[in-house]
Amino acid sequence: MYNEYGDSMKKEIIIGTFNIQNNIKEDVNNKTEKIVDFINKYNIDFLGLQEVRKEYEDNLIKGNYNVYGNYRFKNLRLLKNINESVKIISKEPIKNTSTVYLSKFLFFPRIMTTVETDNFIFINVHLEFWSNYFRKKELNNLYKYICSKNNKDIILVGDFNTDYNQKDFLNFINNLKKLNINLVNNEEITHKNKIIDFIFVSNNYEILDILVPKELNDISDHNPILVKIKKN
Repeated sequence: MYNEYGDSMKKEIIIGTFNIQNNIKEDVNNKTEKIVDFINKYNIDFLGLQEVRKEYEDNLIKGNYNVYGNYRFKNLRLLKNINESVKIISKEPIKNTSTVYLSKFLFFPRIMTTVETDNFIFINVHLEFWSNYFRKKELNNLYKYICSKNNKDIILVGDFNTDYNQKDFLNFINNLKKLNINLVNNEEITHKNKIIDFIFVSNNYEILDILVPKELNDISDHNPILVKIKKN
């Protein structure tokens, strides 16, 4: 079980985030095969995926990975093509997992997925794109959730649909710093000409390496971010 692995956090682990871009016209098998190959190539321990449809999840499970996270709508047939999830992929099985609603813009709820180990809580988010008002609300709810877990180290990843120039996001970054949770300093583009995908890590962990691979440009308009960490 993961708890045994988690207790040995002297070893390095690789974490990441990747918006795989929901495209209903694509070849699902080809896409998920490339994602599985990517996970294997970089030996990723925890990966947050955004815009995941049920078809993607089924294929990822076939790849012998543990996949966590519910969907926007409990009825999987409801608005099937936009019933997305934010999934967490892990090598080892996790007992404590949850899906939390951050907001409900029109009839499109925004959710986050968490998994909890003995050492940290790993959080994956995909924040609102269209509405600054709802994105601010989601950041506030996310911050409140993290504050409620302040006895645990935090790893937060995802597509935040905003960049460093947005005031509400800067406030969020500064508020997390006060909780000893720091933004990983990535300067490479993750989506078109911007950086909107981010990773935050509690300062009990040392950042050993940061990588933004470009090899999945044919299946998504985002680039993944990978970070190698080790507990201090």
